[in-house]
Amino acid sequence: MGETLENKVLQTILRYRLFAPGDNVLVAVSGGPDSLCLLHLLSRLAGELNITLLAVYVNHGLRPEAAREAFYVKKMAAGLGLPAVICRTDAGKLAREGGYSRQDAARRARYRCLRQAAERTGANCIVTAHHEDDRVEGLLLRLLGGSGLDGLAGLRVKRRLAENLLLVRPLFHASRREITVYCRAHGLRPLLDRSNRETRALRNRVRLLLLPWLEQEFGGHVRKTLARTCDLLAGESELLCRLAAGQLQRVTLEKSAEKLILDVEGLRQMPLPLRRRVVRLALWQVGAERPAASHTQSILHLSDSRLPSGRTSLPAGFIAAREYGRLIIERKRAGNGLVATGETVLLEVPGCTRLPWSSQAISAEVLPAANVRLPPSDRREAYLDLEQLELPLLVRTRRPGDRMRPLGAGGSRKLKKILIDKKVPLAQRDLLPLVLSGERIAWACGAGIAAFCRVSEDTRQVLRLVLEDTKL
Repeated sequence: MGETLENKVLQTILRYRLFAPGDNVLVAVSGGPDSLCLLHLLSRLAGELNITLLAVYVNHGLRPEAAREAFYVKKMAAGLGLPAVICRTDAGKLAREGGYSRQDAARRARYRCLRQAAERTGANCIVTAHHEDDRVEGLLLRLLGGSGLDGLAGLRVKRRLAENLLLVRPLFHASRREITVYCRAHGLRPLLDRSNRETRALRNRVRLLLLPWLEQEFGGHVRKTLARTCDLLAGESELLCRLAAGQLQRVTLEKSAEKLILDVEGLRQMPLPLRRRVVRLALWQVGAERPAASHTQSILHLSDSRLPSGRTSLPAGFIAAREYGRLIIERKRAGNGLVATGETVLLEVPGCTRLPWSSQAISAEVLPAANVRLPPSDRREAYLDLEQLELPLLVRTRRPGDRMRPLGAGGSRKLKKILIDKKVPLAQRDLLPLVLSGERIAWACGAGIAAFCRVSEDTRQVLRLVLEDTKL
């Protein structure tokens, strides 16, 4: 049976091209039967595969027996002629600060440690001992939790963690029974975690109660059948992921490491299931971890709304904003949403005035009317009749009830209505600088100047204002 499992693992490695000759492979070892079997198997295959192995034990800081387990893993690795390193982390602290469950925090901390260990040691491949029974249990857990296709497909045999780092699972098609027999055949004495026998955890109830009942009632082939279902779903999921990636590229207007801008109309034209996938993929690309269905639904509601502008906050410091035909998904920057509404500063004429509520400034210069060619070339530029203005001029952000009489309008209008008509994005309205002459708004950047200070044939001096981006 040991040889049978060894051959099965070798075929899995070759079929999926898990390793390349010369790979430095980091093996995650807990001391339990699965990871011990994996380490032993790979040590026997390392010469044939031309790979270098390093065992890593992660102490999550959650159990007092972790120190004993770490010592055992180092001893086991040494017996196989392999080096071993111990990584320590505080999963409990991560759970408290990040709002995660202990299990989720331990998983996050473990993979963080493994990636750091790979970086330190120059490993280009991380190996974990997930096997067929883990996949079957995961399928049932996600089915009970109402997961979609990607969740039901479960673990992948190979996944890229970074440009030069792969996560692979050589025991992907091995059963827990085969692993147990292998350990016995080769005299391996794995450590047993007592918590795996407790039925308080849902995964343990699936493993200890649900799966044995299904085998008893429907036959011993149940695990193989469910594993085959995982493989079929994984293929369907991969196909749909590729389709979604192509559609995301098609509707992407702008892209950076932490920000994506999508075309709303292009998104709306997709079938709903594809839209969900595209939005979820967009969240992943800007760095959002494990986005929930509720987050995707919030963004879709924003894009489908009749309102041209809006925003929604997402967990882990991300936001989504609708600005007419553009849907923006990005990580919050320091200061987002902390606008000092109504804050007022003196405008230097001539000169440059930095705006304290944004990374912008207004430059002002006085020009002879003969040197000015109307109209301005940009919404961020304005020409005003200097003699019609009440100096000194002030600049502030908008306040409730603000009104102005824009050039070309029949009378005074609410500033809010003007900004909507001019399609100024909602996210920009609270940052919009207003230049005041006395109590009257002379210029609302992006929305135009007031009628009372327009440049006419009688104008002798023109005040030129330009809104400029600056470095904080």
